[in-house]
Amino acid sequence: HRPEVCYPAAGFAIVKNELHELKLDGHRPIAARFLVAERGGRSEMILYWIRVDDAYAPNWISQRIAMAKANLEGYLPDGILTRMSLIGTDEDKSKEMLTRFANAMLKACSPEARRVIFGS
Repeated sequence: HRPEVCYPAAGFAIVKNELHELKLDGHRPIAARFLVAERGGRSEMILYWIRVDDAYAPNWISQRIAMAKANLEGYLPDGILTRMSLIGTDEDKSKEMLTRFANAMLKACSPEARRVIFGS
């Protein structure tokens, strides 16, 4: 499930939810989402993406379309939701830090893990 669902279920208010193009070194851009969730004076900066087959699904409808397309072609697609977050208040600095973390993770992954998490 998407963070827009689980964070409010845990008592957070989503105060920002925007499309974010995640640019990684040596990889195609990822259509991700950047959220800010708040609860009790705490702000959590969240960056996540969903990969269905080789498509990124930045919203619910694109996720369903990618799944339906694969099903119509006769197979069940694999997929993953990758989420990273940090506690902070500076959105620009948080996006920068989360992008650096995603780049470090990309470089540290085996080729198979890279395919699963980031796509081909």
